[in-house]
Amino acid sequence: MSDQTYPFVGWVLGGTFIPKQVEFISRRCWYGQDWHESKHGKDYRFEDVFSTKEQAIAHGNEKLKAMELRLAKQQTSIAKKRKNLAKATA
Repeated sequence: MSDQTYPFVGWVLGGTFIPKQVEFISRRCWYGQDWHESKHGKDYRFEDVFSTKEQAIAHGNEKLKAMELRLAKQQTSIAKKRKNLAKATA
């Protein structure tokens, strides 16, 4: 959505991953990254703004899968550490 004319309406994921429709009024550049400025003054990265609700939901599902993979790796590491502590106390 980088070649947008303003204003336009796009979809973003909120902090709790609830998709919401937002009106964007301008483009900003901060530290080499492009951002969309919303009507309410909040800035969103270009890659976090979607043209449809379905695209936003799909992106949210991808982010959740990545989070689950990171958590699975952490759980494996914790289990190994717990095993090492059990061996040390025996």
